[in-house]
Amino acid sequence: MKRVFSLTVLAMGSVAAMLWWQPAVRAADDKQDNKLTVARAAEQGFFSGYTLDVAIDATKFQFQRDTAVLPTNLIRGDVFITEGPIYPGGTIASGTTAFPPTATVQPIGKWVCRGTFQIPSAQIAQGVTPFVYSTQYFLLNDGTSIVTEGPEGGAAFMRAITGGWDNAIGLQGDNLETPIGSNATGMFNVRFTFRIKG
Repeated sequence: MKRVFSLTVLAMGSVAAMLWWQPAVRAADDKQDNKLTVARAAEQGFFSGYTLDVAIDATKFQFQRDTAVLPTNLIRGDVFITEGPIYPGGTIASGTTAFPPTATVQPIGKWVCRGTFQIPSAQIAQGVTPFVYSTQYFLLNDGTSIVTEGPEGGAAFMRAITGGWDNAIGLQGDNLETPIGSNATGMFNVRFTFRIKG
């Protein structure tokens, strides 16, 4: 029981430190409502609605198989790694953006994703989803790091929070990955909405 309480306190401290991630466009009363929502969620052990935006950098995308070409020459089992800067939730506009996607907000961390394609290019072209299963690392500048696992590609998908380190030790929960557009490198911009349980 004491360990569960300690993990909950750690999660509360981590999430409290992340309050400023909320979109700057929200009005002050909306922020107050959000705090009340967090308080209610905390009573149930959950913190809902915290978001992070990621601009995936195509120049960092690398396949293990030299002849693999995105999106035209993929086979089941193709393995890749990529990365991109993390921004506060709501920072990246929907649609097509430059890269970096904003000139006024600095990244708050780095996102790294390694995954495997589970279908070939022909099925991706037909709209089959998900087409990737992956592990993602949210490496924040303050030392907080969160790890997630799950499906992605072509639609919004829920993913499991499998752990973390530093301020995120012991975190559990899930997050929703939602594509919000693309950037000038040719890859996607994505929003992640977290539900964290201590």
